[in-house]
Amino acid sequence: MIEDGKSLFNSIKAKFEVEPEVEHYACMVDLYGKAGELEEAEKLIQGMPYQPDVVVWCALLGACGLHSSLELGKFAAKELDKLESDHPAIFSTLSRIQGERGVWNSVLKLRKTMKEKGVQKQNAETFGAVCGNHYEKVMLLYHPRGIPPRGSSLKSMRAIGPSGCTQAQQGIASQSANECAAGTNCQQVPC
Repeated sequence: MIEDGKSLFNSIKAKFEVEPEVEHYACMVDLYGKAGELEEAEKLIQGMPYQPDVVVWCALLGACGLHSSLELGKFAAKELDKLESDHPAIFSTLSRIQGERGVWNSVLKLRKTMKEKGVQKQNAETFGAVCGNHYEKVMLLYHPRGIPPRGSSLKSMRAIGPSGCTQAQQGIASQSANECAAGTNCQQVPC
């Protein structure tokens, strides 16, 4: 899956003569991160021709939470905090990593800071609009017929359908798009 993603990412410029946007980089960071290739994700961020945005740092931070990478997680959290002070993902992800490592004094400190600053955990609905846009960019990156016209809506991309995918992938993509649009279970499906 990583090789397919890298190939498609690289083809954006080579085949379609379009510069990858920051959202495409965020997708690749997310792809590397979910596969546990955190060093590759970090290298990609360092080589980006753009300043990483909140979505990029959230993707890296989420991957650090998934793979319990505390040091890189702290770095991603620090960079995210520069862009969006007191983002809930910072506290919840670092707290989860610390808890998995049994560093309960740090968990308590993070929770206390959240309470003092009035930071609340985000529920899935909070990510609805962002996720829809993120999923749209993923579909642009992975669409097997190439890049649909700029401004294509998620609805129109669903209508096109991920041809070239297996039936199982098509079902997952359709389910994910519907759940994502509803603000729940947002995930990417590389079709």
